[in-house]
Amino acid sequence: MHSVLDQTTRPGPSMTANRRYQVAVEDLRLGMFVVELDRPWLDTPFLLQGFLVDSKVELDTLVKYCDYVYVDLELSSPEVADLIRSTGTTAVLVTHDQDEALSMADRVAIMRDGRIAQVGDPVELYRRPSD
Repeated sequence: MHSVLDQTTRPGPSMTANRRYQVAVEDLRLGMFVVELDRPWLDTPFLLQGFLVDSKVELDTLVKYCDYVYVDLELSSPEVADLIRSTGTTAVLVTHDQDEALSMADRVAIMRDGRIAQVGDPVELYRRPSD
């Protein structure tokens, strides 16, 4: 499987955190929930903005129109989420939530003013912050 990017957007008043994985179209599988394309939705034949891929025709159409898409694991079938998580593919989680970062990551980079201030093991960073 190609590289996967996990992003968390900050929730607004009427929105929950949205985890999106960037997936190359040739790696798409039935059961994945596509939440965003690599181009405007109006440039494709898809009528809905966000859908569960449930046919070979949809897979073929995505391959024809896109290079990659964003998939939401929470809305995808459980088997798909397990597949993506078990591949050992490097993922980058961008979050403002300390608990989420410390509980999910193997390594954490703390940024301050747009620059990396500290990098390390989550437990070590928690116990010994640089400042």
